[in-house]
Amino acid sequence: MRLALLGDFTIEDFKPYFLETTLFMRSFSQVEEVILNPDSELYKFKPDVIVVMFSTQVLRARYHQRSTSHVVFYEEVLRYHQNLREQLEQHSQSRIVISNFVEVSDRLFGNHDHLIETSFLQLTKDLNNALRSNLDINSLAAFYGHENWFDARFWYLSKSFCHPRLIPKVTERIQSICRSSLGAQVKCVVLDLDETIWGGILGDDGRDIILGAEGEGEIYRDFQAYLLELKRRGILLAVASKNDLSNVLDIFRHHPEMILRESDISVFKVNWENKADSIAQIARELNIGLDSMIFIDDSPLERSLVRSLLPEVRAVEFSGDPALYITELTSTDYFESSLLTSVDERRGELQQIESERTKLRTSFMSLEDFLRDLQMRGEITPFKADDLERIVQLTQRTNQFNLRTQRYNLAQTKKILQDETYLPLSVTLSDRLGHHGLVSVLIFSIRGDIAFVDQWLLSCRVFSRGLENFIMNEAMKILKEIKISKVVGEYLPTEKNKNVANLFKDFGFHPVGALWEIAITDYQDKPHFINQGPYERD
Repeated sequence: MRLALLGDFTIEDFKPYFLETTLFMRSFSQVEEVILNPDSELYKFKPDVIVVMFSTQVLRARYHQRSTSHVVFYEEVLRYHQNLREQLEQHSQSRIVISNFVEVSDRLFGNHDHLIETSFLQLTKDLNNALRSNLDINSLAAFYGHENWFDARFWYLSKSFCHPRLIPKVTERIQSICRSSLGAQVKCVVLDLDETIWGGILGDDGRDIILGAEGEGEIYRDFQAYLLELKRRGILLAVASKNDLSNVLDIFRHHPEMILRESDISVFKVNWENKADSIAQIARELNIGLDSMIFIDDSPLERSLVRSLLPEVRAVEFSGDPALYITELTSTDYFESSLLTSVDERRGELQQIESERTKLRTSFMSLEDFLRDLQMRGEITPFKADDLERIVQLTQRTNQFNLRTQRYNLAQTKKILQDETYLPLSVTLSDRLGHHGLVSVLIFSIRGDIAFVDQWLLSCRVFSRGLENFIMNEAMKILKEIKISKVVGEYLPTEKNKNVANLFKDFGFHPVGALWEIAITDYQDKPHFINQGPYERD
């Protein structure tokens, strides 16, 4: 990971916490210099992520010393920050991360500070709302308390924008964003049941569990409500519990105090096997990597076992007090995401539909009969502006079917859309059971009559449907229409994309050094069961 850290304070304070990262660091006025100069060392460094942080202390000093009105000052600061972002997007292909300001009251107007338009508190609120920064330092400072966050002695002595003991917490937030940029995002929470989402031990009589609207039962209901919100934002929920399945399902279906219901859980693994095996089975059924799962269990022994047998899975460490479950989860950055789209809100629904497809598959004698019965319809089209955030999300999150693993941000994707030397294509898929949405991205870089496969990725949700054959067949037709004579591809191996190592070979490409090539006239259509047709949006 190549990381650029820029800040209008002593950014070097962060260096000890990024020992395994190649760093580029600049502080104070150097920030503006390296951002505004297109030939600066920042852009030559070619970082994967650029993080720019701004201190409330500098903003406050400038505000108190201003010679203009409140409105003029606000507009000047807003233009300045917007210009910095535009320059970064124009001259860099990095993911750009910019902090917001910590919102503090100067108490110049006492308890009315939050109501007065010209207060410093309102200024920072207005700037944060307008800039929509993606590194939320404000909530981090609020979590630990402004009294702990700010220490004027450290600011005047060494220009440290927060107390030194909280720098590791800022570092954790930055690292979580970096991980999400590389596709390492939590997609599923695996839950224990007893003493985790309800109190007590479930026996034959489910009424013995502790769950209710008040007292200790309220703790578990609130925790379930928090988990339900995770599901609504696109995180899948699964259960791995040593219990009797019929008793568990009875609770999920009929217990009047349950917030979570059977339909909210994508996979149940309720048995007497070790939980590491259950989690591995859940990962296979959901077709996701173990490193995209977290495990929540009240038992230190179970957490230790999972860490030992499945080190990729993050087992959340709890203090043992269920009243603190939510606090302990929200103090981490497990659920960092590069972008959120409408597909995330439907992820649970999509998984339920996928479960129906899986059950349906067992009723057919052959895969071919099953695929015919699905009545799939696919459409391959040039990028659409309304789909850019979903396209960026796929490039950030897709690991298994991803030939070159290029992580494009929104600014880069917009440039590709506007650049005539690229042919950017997206693919949507639906069948008689429901809509998959936008599931594949294929980008060709055009040089004369040669097309290079700059990007090809496919969502793991639609593996084993022959969609790659449909995409390549249709793409070759499009390329032929624009007079392309040869297609060149490249496979860049990672730990996760080994299943596409032979993709070009399977399509008839022949190796030329480290690349793969095929003449358009030599390509032979591959069989599939997907009909060409428009995707009908909800």
